[in-house]
Amino acid sequence: MGPPWTRGTRKDRSLWIIGSAVDAGEIGGTPSGGTATVPPVNPTFVARRSYAGRDLRHRTLDHYSFKLCDFRGADLRGASLRGASFAGCDLRDADLRDADLSYASFGYVNTHDPEYGRTDVTGARWDGADLRGVTVERVVGWPDHLPTA
Repeated sequence: MGPPWTRGTRKDRSLWIIGSAVDAGEIGGTPSGGTATVPPVNPTFVARRSYAGRDLRHRTLDHYSFKLCDFRGADLRGASLRGASFAGCDLRDADLRDADLSYASFGYVNTHDPEYGRTDVTGARWDGADLRGVTVERVVGWPDHLPTA
């Protein structure tokens, strides 16, 4: 019998590869809290997951790639998100105070509707966040006073 992510249907494997965080109860975990003997294909790619209202303070999520994820009202204070990518994500009212977002990118996903796949940061709190080298493309609600590369 092989590792847990090789058993079951393709859907089961896909959920582990792009959603191990949810299975483990936190981002960066392994299925059922166990120890993985063989790493997944890309453990830092997360798609279509909800972290709305979650407490993610001081997490290290460097170089994670989030696609169509929901971070509405999430507490990301002091989190390290260096080089992270947010494509089509909902970050409305997220708390990003003192987060390290250096060289992160905020962008969009091509969809049937040009308004649908855009990242939305309306109402997010940015006080003290490190925004060095941040790139922003077709983002809703990006404050005028924040830097963009």
